[in-house]
Amino acid sequence: MNKLTSLRRLLPAAALVLLLALLAPMLLLGRYAVPGADDYTYGAAAYHALRAGAPAWRAIPAAAGVARDAWFDWQGTFSAIFLMALQPAVFADGLYALTPCIMLFFLLLGIFSLNRALYADAFGMPRGDAAVLSCVLCLLCTQLLPSPVQAFFWYNGAVYYVVYFGLSLAAMALAIRLVQRGGAGRTLLLSLLAVFLGGGNYVTALHCAILGVTALVLTALCRTPGRRRLWLPVLLLLAAFLFSIAAPGNAVRQASIRPGPGPAASVLLSFRLAARYALGWFTLPFAAVMMALAVFLWPHAKRADFSFRFPAPVTGYSFCLLSAMFTPPVYASGTPGDLRLVNIIYFAFVCLFALNLFYWLGWAARRRREGKLLRSRVFERFRSIKAAPAVLSIFLALFVGFSFLLHLRHDGLTSPGALGLMRSGEAQAFRACADRRLEVLEDPQIRDAELEPFPSQPYLLYFDDIAEDPEEWINVAMSRYYGKDSVRLAP
Repeated sequence: MNKLTSLRRLLPAAALVLLLALLAPMLLLGRYAVPGADDYTYGAAAYHALRAGAPAWRAIPAAAGVARDAWFDWQGTFSAIFLMALQPAVFADGLYALTPCIMLFFLLLGIFSLNRALYADAFGMPRGDAAVLSCVLCLLCTQLLPSPVQAFFWYNGAVYYVVYFGLSLAAMALAIRLVQRGGAGRTLLLSLLAVFLGGGNYVTALHCAILGVTALVLTALCRTPGRRRLWLPVLLLLAAFLFSIAAPGNAVRQASIRPGPGPAASVLLSFRLAARYALGWFTLPFAAVMMALAVFLWPHAKRADFSFRFPAPVTGYSFCLLSAMFTPPVYASGTPGDLRLVNIIYFAFVCLFALNLFYWLGWAARRRREGKLLRSRVFERFRSIKAAPAVLSIFLALFVGFSFLLHLRHDGLTSPGALGLMRSGEAQAFRACADRRLEVLEDPQIRDAELEPFPSQPYLLYFDDIAEDPEEWINVAMSRYYGKDSVRLAP
């Protein structure tokens, strides 16, 4: 066994250690996260039930009641509202620190499970190398995303999008294994996941519906063994999605916002937004990582037992799928939506780009083997050099590191930002202020609470806050949550 092979076998463990080291500051920063905005709106029922002395399990029927009322009065995403009503602080204020743990768990669960099912089980890649790919994609998703605070540190916005995105990837992995291996347990679990995802945010529910119908059509055309196993989960997904869309509350909410364009205009605008955002996300560190991934994936693409006959249609379908994720917010309001929504579209972009890269590499390998792709003398001569793989690996590692250093200096990365907030004391001061506020809010003698402003607004912890006007909706939500007559921000 040569040294290069030995190093390659250590790569999965090294990649996992690096990923955990990068996630550690984010998990530690969770100690300073505090509830905000809709955490109070949806969590009030469970909070009141538990503060009245009810056992912890009574939070579940309280959350179910919130989801039922919202279906009639505000929006139909029943399973998502249920989770939103169970924000950790309703059980104990200190449990809100678990928010980044929950979000990162589901994001990593989705990426790792899908990559193992797709690249290892379907394409034949060794599981260790599939894990390396997962670590790289998780790094891109956690460090370069549009809004880290709305993805990992604010429960209400994150659970509505990040948890559902992660579960959608896990459902795709389960669907692949169900087709390959069958099993009543897999069918039951995937069916439950389908109902849950159909009742989630409309972006995730729509792209799951598109993928589900596509899977039914392709497996039928290809006469894939086990194709009928997908029918029940997909039908349940569509039924739950339609139940969510049909909610009377959707009309109530739609009446409160500026209407968006019609269906055709929404689709066209979604394509434009997908192209614009994709170009914006193709940054120098992203490009550097994809170059390194191309070298890493090339041997696996050559060995994969797959035809890779349709690279252009696959890329076109991927772009359409990415565009479709913009359609619900565009149709509802004419905008791409809040950054917490754009976060999961970015996650999808990362995963789809890697998949298309692998597919095109597989196509190129097949064309080269058939003599239909020109060989480069320079490339062949470079390959003949014994130290070429080591030289290329060192060059790519330096290029990736340099790219991330440049991005860190100009735009910032999530984990170094978390370390900076804790080292400067800004995170501690933010949390200390929140604790002083909590003392006022939990004092039964104070009916009209006046709260001090936060000393700063850390970009990884601060999302929104109350106003001086006690009639603002956030103030009203907080006053109802804590049972106050009014809440206002001190001038």
